[in-house]
Amino acid sequence: MLLGNIASLRAGERFGDIEVSSQQGLFSGNIHGGYTEHRLLVVNRSASRSHRVTLTLPRQSHGNRDAHISRLSRTITVARDASAVVSLWQPPLQISGDGSVLVAVDGRVRGALKNGFQSHLNHYGSGVSVPTLLLGRNVNRDNLDRLLKATAPPTGISSISKHSPDKATGAPDAPDAPLGITHSVPNTWAADDNPGGKEWLELDFTPAFAADGLEIFTPTFYTGSITEISLRNEKGVEIKNVPPPSHATTTLAAPIKGSGKTPPRPSLGRTSAKTSFPITTETVKTVRITFDTSHGLSCVDAVELIGGTNRAWAVTARSSSSHSGTHGGGRVTPPTSLEWLRAEVEPAEWSEHWLSYTPFDAVLLPQSDFARMSEATRTALWRYTESGGRLVVLGQIEVPETWRGRQSSNVPGITHHRVGFGECLQFNIATVEALTTAQITRLKALLLQSSGFSSSDVVGSQNLNGIFPVVERADLPVRGMTFLMLLFILIVGPVNLLVLRAMKRRIWFLWTIPVISAITCLIVLIYSLFSEGVTPSTRTEAVTLLDQSAKRATTSALAAFYCPLTPGDGLRFSAETEVTPLLSADSRRNGDSREVDWSNGQHLTRGWVNARVPTHFVIRKSEPRRERLQLERAADGTLTVVNGLGAKVKTLWLADAQGRLHKAAAAIDAGAKSTLAATDESFARGSLPDLSKFVNDPINQIPSRSLENLKPWLRAGIYFAELEGAPFVENALVGETKSHTSSLVIGLLEPEALR
Repeated sequence: MLLGNIASLRAGERFGDIEVSSQQGLFSGNIHGGYTEHRLLVVNRSASRSHRVTLTLPRQSHGNRDAHISRLSRTITVARDASAVVSLWQPPLQISGDGSVLVAVDGRVRGALKNGFQSHLNHYGSGVSVPTLLLGRNVNRDNLDRLLKATAPPTGISSISKHSPDKATGAPDAPDAPLGITHSVPNTWAADDNPGGKEWLELDFTPAFAADGLEIFTPTFYTGSITEISLRNEKGVEIKNVPPPSHATTTLAAPIKGSGKTPPRPSLGRTSAKTSFPITTETVKTVRITFDTSHGLSCVDAVELIGGTNRAWAVTARSSSSHSGTHGGGRVTPPTSLEWLRAEVEPAEWSEHWLSYTPFDAVLLPQSDFARMSEATRTALWRYTESGGRLVVLGQIEVPETWRGRQSSNVPGITHHRVGFGECLQFNIATVEALTTAQITRLKALLLQSSGFSSSDVVGSQNLNGIFPVVERADLPVRGMTFLMLLFILIVGPVNLLVLRAMKRRIWFLWTIPVISAITCLIVLIYSLFSEGVTPSTRTEAVTLLDQSAKRATTSALAAFYCPLTPGDGLRFSAETEVTPLLSADSRRNGDSREVDWSNGQHLTRGWVNARVPTHFVIRKSEPRRERLQLERAADGTLTVVNGLGAKVKTLWLADAQGRLHKAAAAIDAGAKSTLAATDESFARGSLPDLSKFVNDPINQIPSRSLENLKPWLRAGIYFAELEGAPFVENALVGETKSHTSSLVIGLLEPEALR
């Protein structure tokens, strides 16, 4: 998909007529799942000819024992004297390789764009499942943070915790320790490390001064544990984000210099991590350091702010949590388990594709930001919300017309829409500072809910095949293979020897053994193919919310594939589909490299499906669809339906506006008409029920769904249709397959159909 807006550009490079530049990403920091968008600007400087450009990242794959993507590519044609913004979406697996983008023009490699992209997913299946929030640029993160998280330890916390934030003030005073110490060093602040995720330490310096460096003294430093460093002025306003340190230096016997409450003294095994940056134009009062504790327990002894000849230690500190000092952790100041990622681009430059928002459990932005977005970006946020996301707006916005009849809220100042598999929450205020207690409580409850299926939810492939089987037995035919091997040993050894001795042709051993071996291999191959065949097996179970008024279908599905032979063409999905692989928690067994090409839809080319291994995916998508159930009412009130859903309807329940439940007496073929029978059964009234469990827990909810269990969800104008097939999920395998597919359609009828 070519995007129409042009975001902030980084330095570009020329490759003949073609110039390629990377663009600032929507956010910075680490995520735990969803699709990451990498955007590049391609400019054709030629005034006479178009060029076919292929972008591939990374330029060089390093390989990895974990599940990873070794190649992410896309090919486009750029017209003469034209430009195009090209997006490549990284599925929820880490990229293993350098940060460069390989550029090929008209089929010929022309070079690489250095530092062309940044990977945000570093730990697939790490067990971290913390709700992640994307904040608009104009939301005051500190004030929102103070509303939802602890900003200072309770009274007396220093006597309770061995690692309270005040331990990071002043000059380094942790006891000398041998190199390699990794746990619970006294006189240091340490974040809680259970269950992992983002934690922060905020330090104040007096007096404030312009700064150009920061040194963090720590007994141990984990590369990547510091994800963000923010500098703030005396009013608490953020003035600069500085790059985190990438490595640490260990001092064996050098004195520590600097002002502070303790004099300089020698140190043994003292480690510090330093970062430098252009001097700030404003004075720095506060430094906020954000840590990712999934990289390891981060201990901070002291922090020194540097600015020319000025140097100072922190005088006061606050933190999101404190470690108890016991092995295994223990949260002393319990924060809300929530991660913040701030938008790095202006609202007009936000992505126009819903896949770019799938890493986030919620998106929070003010109405002023929403007003500055393009119509395509707003539509992407609507699709994200319908697919299970949560959209929070400070202020009132114009929502899609089909959403307006699904408003439900019993809290003053809050407008709540439950749409699709997600929710939209609007407040009647424009800033977080003006939120009332009731609004804060509602916001906190919404943000701490888990939305969307996380890539940290991994299971063993064989266990998953037991829960959601695609093939009866995925193991080798051991008994038959064992018999063939024993027979081979007998024939190639004793039998062969006795026959050749009797024939007095023992020299024939040189050719009989290879021939017998080749014949045995051929028999094994034939036996394997005969016992299992070569036709792949697929299984798909889906739940689709079909809004007939909006002509949109939102689907959550489980898909499984089993191929006796590795498919040469891989899997093909549309560009609107989020595909989350379910892999074994034992990453050593799933270290195969995987490749994706976005030139024509989403093509999972290599490494995604291996021979004789059941492969499972969770699928989400939101797309325009014209399928519908056409409703006709006779003069006597009898309802007749025409099945326009694209598959045979096995069971149909429909609730009309008069409060009556209607059922189909028999199955309805695609395109066929059937008269429904009215029943005396009742159904609930009120707003659309919460359908989020189908995206939050698809493994357990989708296969176990039944109309009897879902009957309490029926409302006026809603129908349930069980289909023999899954018309809203593409057949990803090309060619003949043995397919077992079914789906449930939750249909929302047009208002005029209920009259």
